[in-house]
Amino acid sequence: MTMISIALILGLSVAAIFLLGRYWQKIVEWTKKAVEKIGQVLHLVVEGMKSFIVRVQDGFANKMYYYSKDKISGEWMATVYTEEVSESEIPPDILAMVKTAHIDVEVETTEQFREKLALVS
Repeated sequence: MTMISIALILGLSVAAIFLLGRYWQKIVEWTKKAVEKIGQVLHLVVEGMKSFIVRVQDGFANKMYYYSKDKISGEWMATVYTEEVSESEIPPDILAMVKTAHIDVEVETTEQFREKLALVS
């Protein structure tokens, strides 16, 4: 499974996060909160994540899959969070991909996120 390591995201400095640009900054902030909440509420250790954007009835939404391994079976489990995002906040390259997608179809942005993280890490 190709995903982004949570350790990479949690280890970003404030300066590195600033360099990402507002759209990706929000995703990093959101991821940090989600990982903490998943740990507190579900008692799971998040090991990785994938990012998507979805065209919804009233606009757009970021959708994140946070992956943990089941302690007994060793199988991957996903916890999914969705958050609406304003069209004006979406980078042009991602907006171009999602605007042509049908409603409720996930457009994966994990590689774009990984590229941004590589530039600042």
